[in-house]
Amino acid sequence: MSSNHHLLSQREAHRLPYELTQLIIWLAVSSSDDYVPSHFHLRYITLSAVRQVCRDWNSIALAMTRLWGRVAVDVTTSLSRYPPVDIVDLWMQRTQASQPIEILIAMPTDEDLTRTIRVREMWEFLYRYSGQWGELWYFSESGLGGFPQDLSRSHNLKKLSIDAGLLDEEAIDQVGPSFVGFRGSIRELDLEIATYDWIFHWGESKVAALNSLERVRLQYEGWTQGILNIFSEAATSLVSAQINADGQWSISPEYHDFDSDVQSISLTALRYLELRISDANLDLFNFLEMRVLEALDVSVNWNGLPDESRDILPLLSCIEPGRTDVLKYCTMQFDVLPSSWATLVFRSPTLSRLSTYRIHNVEVVGNTKEIIASAAPHNILGRISLSPEAQPGYFTIGWASTP
Repeated sequence: MSSNHHLLSQREAHRLPYELTQLIIWLAVSSSDDYVPSHFHLRYITLSAVRQVCRDWNSIALAMTRLWGRVAVDVTTSLSRYPPVDIVDLWMQRTQASQPIEILIAMPTDEDLTRTIRVREMWEFLYRYSGQWGELWYFSESGLGGFPQDLSRSHNLKKLSIDAGLLDEEAIDQVGPSFVGFRGSIRELDLEIATYDWIFHWGESKVAALNSLERVRLQYEGWTQGILNIFSEAATSLVSAQINADGQWSISPEYHDFDSDVQSISLTALRYLELRISDANLDLFNFLEMRVLEALDVSVNWNGLPDESRDILPLLSCIEPGRTDVLKYCTMQFDVLPSSWATLVFRSPTLSRLSTYRIHNVEVVGNTKEIIASAAPHNILGRISLSPEAQPGYFTIGWASTP
C-alpha cells in the first residue's frame, strides 16, 4: 500500500511543470523561516519533508541553490536543536557559491561548554564562506563576546541585525574591530537596544558606512540627537525607518536640546516612517524634510514631560506641503490628547489630500465636536468621524482608507 501510494505521489508530482514545482518547494520551505530561535529547526524539518515527497522533488530541491543559503543555528538552551557542521557543509556546497548566505546565530544563554564549543566550531566553519554572507543576524543574552571577529571579507554583507543587550560605547569597542577592512555596504540595519553613544561612536570610528542604508529598525534609548545622526548618514538612501525611541528626558537634562549646529536633513528617498517616541519632545521633526514620504505613523507617550514641552506643532508642520508633498497615510497616537488641541490637529486645509488621517486617544468632552467644527476647514469637515476606544471618554478621530 505504501509503495503504491509513493508511486502515485511520484506520478502526480511529475505532472507538475518544473517551474511550478520549484515555486511550491520554495514557498513551503521559506514559509517556515522566521527570526525566533526556537523555530529555526522547523526549516530543516520542512526541507526533509519536501525531499521525501518523491524522487523528482528531491532532485529539484537539491538543484535549487537559493534553497540552501540560510544557516539558522539556535544553541540558546540544552533543548535547542541545531544542524551539525558536516550537514551545513553540504548546504554550502549546494549553493555553488552563487547565492548570498543568511547567517542567523542565537548564542548560548548560559556557560554550557558543549554548546559554546559547537557554536565556535560553526563560526570557524562559516568563516570559509564569509565572502558569500549577505545577512548576519546575531542574538545573545550575554553580550557581544561571541560576535564574529573578522568581517573584512564579507563584502556582500547587506543586512546586519544585532540583539545583544544595551549597545553602548563599550559595545562599539567590541564590534568595531570586526569591521576593520570591511568594504561592503549595509542596506538594512536592525539594532536592539542602540544608544546615542553607540551611534555616535559608530560614525566617529567609521565602523561601516551607512550612506547606502535603505531600511533601519531601531530600539533606541537616549538622546534623540542619535536618531538625527542616523538620518543624516543615510539621507539620500533611506527608504523605510521603524524606530522605537525612549528619549530619557526624565533621566538627563542634557537630552532636552539638540546640538546648536544641527542642520535640517532632507530625506530624499524616505517613503515610510514609523516612530514610537516616549519621554521626549517632538523637536526632531523641526529638522526633517521628507518630500517623498507616503506613510507616517507616530506614537507619543509624554511620560513626565512638563506641559510646556508637550508641543505637537513640530509634528504637524512636518506634514505640510513643502516638507511632505506626497503623503497619503498619516496616523498619530498620544497617551493623552486634550480635546482643546483639536483646533491644531484639524486646522489645515491641506489634510484633504490624505487618504488616511487618524488621531488616536483623543480625550472627548461635551463640546469636542463643536471645537472640531469651528477649527476644521469645510473640505475635510465632512470626512471626520469619531470612533470610541476601549477607554471610556476617548476616541479615534479622523478618516481612513486601506493602503
